[in-house]
Amino acid sequence: MTTSDAVQAMLHAFLATAGAADKDVVFRTWTVGIGAVGDLHTNPASYEEVLGAIHDPHLIVSTKYSAGDFYSYLALNPTLAVGDQRRIVELQARREFEGQGALPDDLGALDQAALQRFLAANPNVEGIWDWAQTGGPLYAGPRDLSPGRVLAAVGPERLPRRAARGRP
Repeated sequence: MTTSDAVQAMLHAFLATAGAADKDVVFRTWTVGIGAVGDLHTNPASYEEVLGAIHDPHLIVSTKYSAGDFYSYLALNPTLAVGDQRRIVELQARREFEGQGALPDDLGALDQAALQRFLAANPNVEGIWDWAQTGGPLYAGPRDLSPGRVLAAVGPERLPRRAARGRP
């Protein structure tokens, strides 16, 4: 999706279904710069353009605490201080660029300061989401389709006999 209208149409459709079932929709604002909504994640004006008119108790907007990816040297994300939607602040515990936790980088004080700032700035922040396992492109694609993972996902009865026995 690259336009505000498209994102809004998608959210309205999801929210109509979720509301009827008394369920919530968690919408991640993580965007990568494509189209009119490409800076939704870090630009308060884009956030307002896309989400400002959506007022639904079943919508929870989830946003990374940093203005970009989870790099500790980036500024805090200004979009977490705006909007009247329910909010979740995203953190990451095992960042892939730090060897999945193999390289020490204690971010406890940074996470604490970020959460205190967002809680003070936006009364709609109601939780955190800590990415505790993997992330980024390191585990995407073929590595994520290992035989063991595929076998666990589909079951041995759905695979050819040779594949289920672990043979090529």
